[in-house]
Amino acid sequence: MTTATITYNLSAAGQKAAILAGLPANRNQMATIEVEVPADALDLFNISAGGALSYDFAAGWDSDMEQDEVLTSANAVQAIRAHIAFKAEKVERRRIEDEQRKEQRRLESADLRAQAIEMLQADPNQSYGVTVDSGTITVVLPLRGHAVLGSDDSDPQVAALVQQIVAAREVAARKAENEKLLPSVPACEACALQPGGGYKFDVPGYSSKWEAPWAKHVASVDVAQANGTAFNGSWMDVGKSYVQPAGELIVTGAKRNTGSRKRPSWDKIRTLYVVTPAGLLRADGNDAPTAAAFLAQTVEERLRAVYVTRIDLATKCVQAATALISEHPEIAAEGHDRGALWIAEGERITAALADLDRPAPIGTLEEAAEAIISAGFKALALANHPDKGGSAATMALLTDARNSLRQILQAATAVQS
Repeated sequence: MTTATITYNLSAAGQKAAILAGLPANRNQMATIEVEVPADALDLFNISAGGALSYDFAAGWDSDMEQDEVLTSANAVQAIRAHIAFKAEKVERRRIEDEQRKEQRRLESADLRAQAIEMLQADPNQSYGVTVDSGTITVVLPLRGHAVLGSDDSDPQVAALVQQIVAAREVAARKAENEKLLPSVPACEACALQPGGGYKFDVPGYSSKWEAPWAKHVASVDVAQANGTAFNGSWMDVGKSYVQPAGELIVTGAKRNTGSRKRPSWDKIRTLYVVTPAGLLRADGNDAPTAAAFLAQTVEERLRAVYVTRIDLATKCVQAATALISEHPEIAAEGHDRGALWIAEGERITAALADLDRPAPIGTLEEAAEAIISAGFKALALANHPDKGGSAATMALLTDARNSLRQILQAATAVQS
């Protein structure tokens, strides 16, 4: 307790209320009283010992205290003392309630801590509701709250458990980063050649929660259009088997939410594939101009392009595997396995590329004519390519001549049959 000397006066509204209550109500009269006040109560009044306090009897009292109770006191001094006593009692009541709440929180925190430790001991790899950051683990318990455990915990067993989990998460994070540098070999098997011609394959797709994936057999491209509407052709069912000649284009797509559930951000994704004897291989690009450029090429040029793209990818991944093995010994075994798979993939596609350079067997007059057309075009294209000193106009003329000769050959073959 401390003694506070309080000087008070009345506001205009307080003067009216005091007059109605029969209290001294001279607005210009200043009165001074000395009262014993708890230190916490002084804070509530925003005064210090010996400070001044101005009371408004109309509105200045605590809402929990009836005005009538105060204003019917014998005089203003008694009213102020009654108010101070009430405030002091309220401060003490709040202090007790705060201590009770702190004790309740302490007990709840201890209970949460025990549950979190029990959960982590049962499954150290638990990921749902567990966050690891800078040597601490935050465990969220549904409908209860959360507990924070540190590697410097006072309990040696808990500290050791936290250190073990933190170390395991760091290794897992490094492994995940390394795996981004060295992708797995995409699932791709050689397409089976069917008796009637063409190659059998399964249409791949995306796992999209928001939009069903789609696929098309691309017959033509409208570069003026955007997204999937630029690709013209027949629809295909994702996951089903189809038979198409080598060199045909297949496009698949879907949309993916790269934002949050409340603020979605839709990203339309597409992949362009080429049917090859070595499998359904991705093209180097997925937009309409890329597809249009592929359609302008011959079948052999399309196959050669996707084979070279795949071989380049395999070479880069083998180099990445070699670097990761030396830099991250903890994943050496996985690096060796991934590298070996990419080496085998590179060899498989290299063999498929070599098959393109082998002359096709000639058994009919039509096959002989096609071989002459292809060989003549290849020889002239090598000699007149812009990279060899030729011109784009000459290359266009050669391409038109080759296509015209093929049309004449096809018409002659149709007449004979």
